[in-house]
Amino acid sequence: MQNKKGFILVSLGLMLVSSIFFILDVVADLSDHLAAGISYSQVELVHLIFEITAVLALILGMVQMVMHLRGLERLSDAQAASLHHLREDFDALIRQKFGDWGLSKTEADIGLLIVRGLNNEEIANLRGVKLGTIKSQTHSLMGKAGVKSRVELLSLFVDEFIDIGATK
Repeated sequence: MQNKKGFILVSLGLMLVSSIFFILDVVADLSDHLAAGISYSQVELVHLIFEITAVLALILGMVQMVMHLRGLERLSDAQAASLHHLREDFDALIRQKFGDWGLSKTEADIGLLIVRGLNNEEIANLRGVKLGTIKSQTHSLMGKAGVKSRVELLSLFVDEFIDIGATK
């Protein structure tokens, strides 16, 4: 994203420099003709109109690009806020379910790690306990949750979270 933003800023800078060049060229051309009292030939007039049109197009393009960038930044901020709220809602749902099931702190910690996708061996290594301990605690957690597998456990949260999202 930073590379794209940098590219856009460089493009805006080049457009600005080009606009300034064309504006100065038009002003210099007009002042030269006015000072000398010379009228424009058809070719010179077409050239002047083309330069003025180019300046207007560049300025409009810069304005449009800046407005688009601001819109994208607002959209990005809104999406980040939405994702933050979804994470908070999902976290609250998990904590509520763990409380409803009467999980111990250890079981709740293990449940959270299961929901995050860790297997028993990874959980044992992370918690610094034996694999058998994790298997026992996982079995207890599954019994309290009323499920037989990790997939069922995760589906409890996903199903309810989808239902919550549909009602908002």
